[in-house]
Amino acid sequence: MASITKKANGRKVIQLVCPDGKRRSIRLGKIDMAGAKDYKHMIEAIASRRWGGLPPTLPQVEWLNELTDDVHERLASCGVVSSRIRIKLDENRVPPLGEFIDGYLAKRTDLKRSTLEQYSYTRRLLVEHFKADTDIGDITPADAEDWQRWMKAYVWKPASDTTEAVTLAPATISKHTKRAKTIFGYAVKARLIAENPMDGIKCSGEVNRDRDHFIDRDEAEKILDSCPDHIYRLAFALGRYGGLRMCEILTLEWSDCNWADNELIVRSPKTGTRYVPMFAELRPYLDQSHELADDGAKRCLGRLAVTTNLGVQMMRYVRQAGVKEWKKPFQNLRATRRTELEEEFPSHVCDAWLGHSTKVAKGHYLQVTKAHLERAIAAPEKAVQKAVQ
Repeated sequence: MASITKKANGRKVIQLVCPDGKRRSIRLGKIDMAGAKDYKHMIEAIASRRWGGLPPTLPQVEWLNELTDDVHERLASCGVVSSRIRIKLDENRVPPLGEFIDGYLAKRTDLKRSTLEQYSYTRRLLVEHFKADTDIGDITPADAEDWQRWMKAYVWKPASDTTEAVTLAPATISKHTKRAKTIFGYAVKARLIAENPMDGIKCSGEVNRDRDHFIDRDEAEKILDSCPDHIYRLAFALGRYGGLRMCEILTLEWSDCNWADNELIVRSPKTGTRYVPMFAELRPYLDQSHELADDGAKRCLGRLAVTTNLGVQMMRYVRQAGVKEWKKPFQNLRATRRTELEEEFPSHVCDAWLGHSTKVAKGHYLQVTKAHLERAIAAPEKAVQKAVQ
């Protein structure tokens, strides 16, 4: 799709074959061949997704955001990306939907990586329904309602021989709607449109408890036994017995372990720094991994990259253990631990250890378990005697 041309003055040019069959040039200036190859591979990947009707991935968006305006405009001239939007209050032009959202997301340098990725999903749904070349000013409140109804029937994972088709949950639709309101709200502030077409849409609650699952101690021990080595055992234990988020587990370092005080320093990209006890159930797995860690190892999970999808990996060991699979693997491990701790410690203590509020815990984490039911129906002996009398 692309090739690199070396000029006599040391400058590099990427020759890109576009969908119309024409070869277009992207001048990179004076850059070494290794750097030019990095540009070539990234441009090919972005162009392939663009011309296939797909938005760039999150790493690709981040890479594009780092480009200078000149280089970015050269890519835009080849149709690889949309031009960066420079919105002025006196500008009369209303950009098409795809271009506007791309420009909006490029400006949102304040968003965290995970949040930007969620906005990219919302962009895909908007563009798939309305089409990228639709003027944002042509989208009416009625169109917005149609879009929400369309999402309710949208199949994001087709049926297979063994599984049913998966549609968007009401909570997911609500989140996409709220993000769309934010996107179009920016267009109103920029005076590109007079009203926000999404304003009239009602959003349901964003809590979906259908995928809750409590992992009891017996199941946890079976899964730990099925893990292939101490690294995966530690990863599971940090989620199940430490209540850490997956991103916190992957970035935890040995320097964050305060062995003397039996405490972990958890530096969360989501909620900041907090201190978590080395619970009695967790400490043996930390000790074992620390003893077996390579010399000079910095992160507790050693060889596993910080981008590893631990949830997918862990479900393999869940199946091997003969335990029923569940959705949201590490979310439910955290929820299980929060539910356990709530039985023993005050809510404000649990909040500090797990890094969320009591309100969030009640809405997203605390579960009613089988053990609760068993305790409720096992009436105390005195109560039974009194009822008989």
